[in-house]
Amino acid sequence: MLYSVPFWFSNSAYDLVNTDFFGSGASSIAMRQHYTILFNTFVMMTLGYQLTCRKLGWSEMNILSHLFSLDNKWFLIVFVAEFGMQWLIVEFPLFNEIFGTEHLQWSMHITCWIFGLGAIAVNLAAKKVFDNEEHYSKFFKIRLEEDPANQS
Repeated sequence: MLYSVPFWFSNSAYDLVNTDFFGSGASSIAMRQHYTILFNTFVMMTLGYQLTCRKLGWSEMNILSHLFSLDNKWFLIVFVAEFGMQWLIVEFPLFNEIFGTEHLQWSMHITCWIFGLGAIAVNLAAKKVFDNEEHYSKFFKIRLEEDPANQS
């Protein structure tokens, strides 16, 4: 994303090396948008992983089960607060100045959200590929009892 995002959106191409981040020109705004996309994608992927980490078992594929129960009220409060704060950091002009972010177009937000959903897809795919702990341990087996220095 660091090198390809400036070319994904037609009006955001800029010189990656020589553009002044704190400038006021169109290329500086494009650079801040680019880095805001990186930051926003990172946070959206983190929020996606927060959802998937609720279900750790190999056979627990429904990450949304019991999400809205009273037992998870604090999880939901924190999740919504994180999403809301991220939205404010990206879109509210006062936070733009404080955090060095820039307003994003809807297409840019949707791109960030798709990457966040991709984090959920990666988790579910890993659970499907390694459908039980035995397959996982065979695949990633590390032999700690062997000392590499003593091999001939």
